[in-house]
Amino acid sequence: MGIWDSLRLFSRRGGSHSRRGSKGKRGRGAKVSKPRDLRLEQFEDRVLLSITPYEGDDTYFVDDLGKGYFVDPPWDPASAPGGNASGSSNALARYPLSETFRLHSNPGASKVIYLDFDGHTTTGTNWNISYGDPIVTPAYDFDGNVSSFSTAELQEIQDAWDLVSEDYRPFDVDVTTQDPGVEALRNTGAGDTAWGVRVVIGENTWYGPAGGVAYVGSFDWDSDTPAFVFNVGFKGMAEAASHEAGHTVGLGHDGSTTLPPPNDVYYPGHGSGPTGWAPLFELPS
Repeated sequence: MGIWDSLRLFSRRGGSHSRRGSKGKRGRGAKVSKPRDLRLEQFEDRVLLSITPYEGDDTYFVDDLGKGYFVDPPWDPASAPGGNASGSSNALARYPLSETFRLHSNPGASKVIYLDFDGHTTTGTNWNISYGDPIVTPAYDFDGNVSSFSTAELQEIQDAWDLVSEDYRPFDVDVTTQDPGVEALRNTGAGDTAWGVRVVIGENTWYGPAGGVAYVGSFDWDSDTPAFVFNVGFKGMAEAASHEAGHTVGLGHDGSTTLPPPNDVYYPGHGSGPTGWAPLFELPS
């Protein structure tokens, strides 16, 4: 499936979309919504998502099976052009802490981006061929206790979900923190209309220096091949989650036609403070 085919799957938001019986339930009843067309209002010249060619991008690699993937650098708060420079989330949780792992942006959508914060063992994927099997990622943690989530960690997870959900709001996809099950993430072929990608967010236990990695176009693969986010801290972690998920539907990096390398394929943004701006598909910041 090409880039435009992937985006076309997300291009309209309508009424409830139920999953096939073989996929199982998502853990919450489908939300019935009033059908509505996607509407875009022009404010200024910006690119929502990028299809910059991969050639010339030194963060793009090809594995031994011919599959391409991106390796994005760690988040550098000093390079962030705007937003919360400290990388912290809001002081208060927006939802009950008990609901942290049951959040859905678009329940009932047939496509899903699963933000997996509670640890994951990856096996039988292209990652494992190159980097060992299994790959064990511990639960997301910034207080040194991986056995349980603190109130602050749950708040940060909620805020990260909120940010990623906002990034993908124009598209008919459910961004969720609730495990939908492996079969809801795999595209098994003929007749299957429900699939997506797991974004594993946790400590980097297996790759070299990186803020995140993702296979290009893996969103509709027939395997549960995750994208990974290694950044810690609300801003770097949450934006990297949106970034890596975008690679899985075939998106490349935003570049500049007027700046020298590496900004020709990987634009770092400009400005500072509340008016600073950078595209989502630049250096995660």
